[in-house]
Amino acid sequence: MAKKPTAPAPPVRLDAVAKLINEAGQAASTLLSKAKEAAQGAAAQFPGWPLTIAVDAAGKILGLGSASLPATRVDGSRREQAPEDWWNGCRTALEELGRQVDLSAAQAIAVDATSGTILPVDHTHRPLAPARMYDDADTGDLAGILQ
Repeated sequence: MAKKPTAPAPPVRLDAVAKLINEAGQAASTLLSKAKEAAQGAAAQFPGWPLTIAVDAAGKILGLGSASLPATRVDGSRREQAPEDWWNGCRTALEELGRQVDLSAAQAIAVDATSGTILPVDHTHRPLAPARMYDDADTGDLAGILQ
């Protein structure tokens, strides 16, 4: 049996779509900026990492959560942490945040844990090795191998 022809779709006004995308992008950018500002101010109050912050649409902090991670393993110039410690720390910080505030009232939630850290993962995103920390200086000829 032959398919019935369908009516053509109405033309899409690309200028209207572009305007909506631009407005959504600006709103998201503004909210992320407010969350970042809130995180920077809160970091001094909550030195535990990871740190979680919930903010409302105006950027007001609704609640903070934090956790302590085990110490970085140091072996000469090598610095490593277990990825499982990060995951458990993030879960703990998010659970603490959830005990303080109704997360459904949050416009954004930020999680900050570490910076500039390298973690190799497999195709299922499972860690293949300990995470090499931002201050690890034990790279040997890694740059030459990667090129």
